[in-house]
Amino acid sequence: MKSLTILVTLSMLNTFGYCSHFYGGSISWKATNPDAISNIDVLIQWRFFWRSTMSANHRCDDTKILNGNLIGDTGAINCVTGCTPTTFNIDSKVICSDYSLSNDWSGGQRSTLVTFVSPVYTEGTFTGGAWLTLNTGGGSWELRFKMNLTKRDDTLK
Repeated sequence: MKSLTILVTLSMLNTFGYCSHFYGGSISWKATNPDAISNIDVLIQWRFFWRSTMSANHRCDDTKILNGNLIGDTGAINCVTGCTPTTFNIDSKVICSDYSLSNDWSGGQRSTLVTFVSPVYTEGTFTGGAWLTLNTGGGSWELRFKMNLTKRDDTLK
């Protein structure tokens, strides 16, 4: 009986441990008050795509689009460099906006405003271990974005 329990547990780990449901995305940013020398507001926008058949949490449909439901993994877009005095930890789920039943994907986008107390160079990431299966590679991944909020010498913005 013990060996059966171990076999079932290992099979479950293998099934759930290697999922390939993240199809990709993008993260962008824009300073909304570029003349500011402090309290710089930055709009961070992200767009992610998932394999629809992974779970109901990853699937869009017309009703979810109409209701503005969130889809995606429970994860975060995190500050990893230059995080003092301002840091961020943003829920990565997106508002469902697109899907294809025949190609098995769903996606959406979302944005939030982060205020940086002072001009800094900072980086953020969204990471995971469920990149879609590829002929070579796949598995772990990272989307990284860099923001240089210091004043430019040529435009003084």
